[in-house]
Amino acid sequence: MRKNDIEVREIWSAYAGYFKPRRGLKRLLAARHWDVVRQITDMEIPVVPITSEDMMERLEEVGPVDFILCSGSTVIVRQPVLDAMPERVFNLHPALLPVCRGPKPLQALILNGLANRYGGMTLHLMTRGIDEGEIIGQVAVPLEDKGFEEWRLNISNAGAHLVDTQLMAFLDDKLGSIPQDESIATYYNANETPSALSRDWSVERANHFMEVMLGRVPKVTVRPDFVKHKRLSLVGVPQKIGPVTQQPDKVGFFSVEFNLADCRVKIRRESYWGSLKRRAHRYISFQRIKPAFLP
Repeated sequence: MRKNDIEVREIWSAYAGYFKPRRGLKRLLAARHWDVVRQITDMEIPVVPITSEDMMERLEEVGPVDFILCSGSTVIVRQPVLDAMPERVFNLHPALLPVCRGPKPLQALILNGLANRYGGMTLHLMTRGIDEGEIIGQVAVPLEDKGFEEWRLNISNAGAHLVDTQLMAFLDDKLGSIPQDESIATYYNANETPSALSRDWSVERANHFMEVMLGRVPKVTVRPDFVKHKRLSLVGVPQKIGPVTQQPDKVGFFSVEFNLADCRVKIRRESYWGSLKRRAHRYISFQRIKPAFLP
């Protein structure tokens, strides 16, 4: 695929199975212009399973490339790859670095009340340190009163803008990079930025988490203690109903009861109609906002 003189040779992913074409209702309801799988299929871009250990070998097999761009990747780029392509391995990080380094920046921004001040996208050089490389460009995208989905789409578009402008200027030696300000740097690991409620928490921590997250995202999930349900979608704060018991989770149409670390709680579930409403709102957001990476 070519755009602005960029040819995408391959997409490397630890989850290559994600890129299988959608079928049936999922395909019908997907906004075509945001359907990454469909775009990749239409453009005939090969998707290659990759790990940190075999990345260097794959780089040698694919032939000469001008640069590597990472976005939302869980694969760690090892030092041999960085040494083989000095200042040619880049990363898009969805926060205004050096604030909110780490694997889940969007959750970190919301949970720490930083989404308005530091929401956005950063294009930076990749180094051995996680999200510590010099900055090439940034675009601020505050959350403000936007819905979560709209915010994420706007951040994605900010990344496309950075690739089209700052990255191209950097590759043409028309733009430099600047070191990050370590005096304001923050890092949040995965345990500090949960995206789901944990039954190991106290009711106080669970309450705080739900109140903060539900103010910004439409639902929060919890993994039940049995296999019947993969995840349950929650839309309310925990209500303490008694001490911890030996009873299994009790899943009803409108609520779920389960044990936290210090008590048993009841939380309102997302209803069927609530799920349809959320999905419809998401679909409308995806239809309204056009991706910046398409002409």
